[in-house]
Amino acid sequence: LALAFPWEEADTISDPSTDAAPPAPIPAMDPTNPAKKRKAASGASDPPRAEVISANFSLADLNRLIDQRTEDMKAETLALTSRVDGLQRENEGLLRRCESLERSVQVLKREGNWDYSAPDVPRSHWIEQGYDEEDAEEAENLIQSIKENTGGLRSDDGESVNVSCEIFITSDRVQYPHWEQLANAIQLSERIEVLNMSYVQLNEHTLQRIERSVRQKGITGFYLESNQFRGGEGVRFAIDVLKSNRSIEAFRWEVNSCQSTENASELIDAILEHPAISNVSFVSSFREGITTYSPVKRLFCGIGSDTLLDIHLGFNGIKTNGDRCIPDFLSKNPPLKKLSLWGNRLTDDDALNIAVALQSNTNLRYLDLDNNALTEEGKRTMYHQVNFWYQSFGSFNIEVSQRGKSELGQWSKSHLRN
Repeated sequence: LALAFPWEEADTISDPSTDAAPPAPIPAMDPTNPAKKRKAASGASDPPRAEVISANFSLADLNRLIDQRTEDMKAETLALTSRVDGLQRENEGLLRRCESLERSVQVLKREGNWDYSAPDVPRSHWIEQGYDEEDAEEAENLIQSIKENTGGLRSDDGESVNVSCEIFITSDRVQYPHWEQLANAIQLSERIEVLNMSYVQLNEHTLQRIERSVRQKGITGFYLESNQFRGGEGVRFAIDVLKSNRSIEAFRWEVNSCQSTENASELIDAILEHPAISNVSFVSSFREGITTYSPVKRLFCGIGSDTLLDIHLGFNGIKTNGDRCIPDFLSKNPPLKKLSLWGNRLTDDDALNIAVALQSNTNLRYLDLDNNALTEEGKRTMYHQVNFWYQSFGSFNIEVSQRGKSELGQWSKSHLRN
């Protein structure tokens, strides 16, 4: 008796005589057939697969993943935005340079063989304008100063423009040809290291003409003092020069009104966003027609203030009303070396707040608080604690040394405890 089981079929040996013929071989693909090539290529690689998130992810895990990817996208966007801004500034600089070269070519075409062609101004003109003999002589000196600066630039003997007077000289139509000569000389110069105009008034047209000529000139020192600008044209001139000369290291705006709080704030913003400025002076500049403390607070609290080394804010009538932006700035230990606040309305409390801030400051070397609203008691206490020599209580001037700051900090702590 023979029994057959299904699982034994795999072990049986088939009879070759009963096996079916093997299938015919598959012909090789014709490599010259484009349709077959496309079909072969389509199966050559697997399609990309979407990222699979584990089913075990909790909602919190998913939210964290989304937050992380959002932050990554923000960082990438910020980097791209910064790059675009940099390219835009570079492009603007190149455009200004091209415009400057074009103006230089135009000047050369007009002039041919150059000669100082502005006419002399007789003294009688100044007398007719109400100047006395002494002031008329100073007005003549202004014309001579413009002429000498022009000649120096034309002969490559100078890289600076210093036009200043002993007394204030108002803008006058007879000056225009002379300013035009100076502007052309600046335009043709490769570099202007210093631009200084003091005790001389320039009208809006003259300011615009000079501003166009000083673009991309590598200025390092830019000084405007006692110019009595009639409106906002002075602030606009200063901002435009700052924007077109990114090499400026020192800026002075002294005894010049800003006309409005908005103008003052715009000028402060131009300072803070400038990449090279380390020395600023706004002596007697935040008084008329503006909220005095607004630009001061903007200067100390704005982004970019941590690059300043010298700040001069004398005679501005600064009154903090308890605000702590100045001591808060100093407590962060910025690189600032010198701070002059003479001739303002700072109080004993302001001095105390500054003293506390100096405990964490190792960079400040000079602090001038002369002629402020400190009481006699406040002066005596502070002078005694910082151990600085003084002659009378009529002045309050501190030169902060390392030893002085240590003693000032000790006094501050004891004063606060009391």
